[in-house]
Amino acid sequence: MSSQLEESLDRDTRAMERIADAFEQIAKLLAQFYEKMYPPSHEPRDVTLTRLPDSVDEIKANQGATTETTEEWLDIGPREREFNEKGPTTTKAVRQTRVDQKRSGPRPIKS
Repeated sequence: MSSQLEESLDRDTRAMERIADAFEQIAKLLAQFYEKMYPPSHEPRDVTLTRLPDSVDEIKANQGATTETTEEWLDIGPREREFNEKGPTTTKAVRQTRVDQKRSGPRPIKS
């Protein structure tokens, strides 16, 4: 009886080893399947929105539309900024003399 018991234990042990080997192979196959179906995620890229130009875009381009914001468009330019910093360069008296010179005729040519 003990020999029958040992033989059945040996058969059971071999069967369990075969089942364990089968489970290992199934685990490997499933790992390959999931790697293929669900690849590891990567860093997301920046979104790039593109669209085809329509008639409104063409009209804007023909009218000279720019990408400036309203604040940039309404901002004063370099000459106006310089004028605001320095103030007017001519005084009323200098302007008056220029007017008088224009009335008196052309200036003589310097040689």
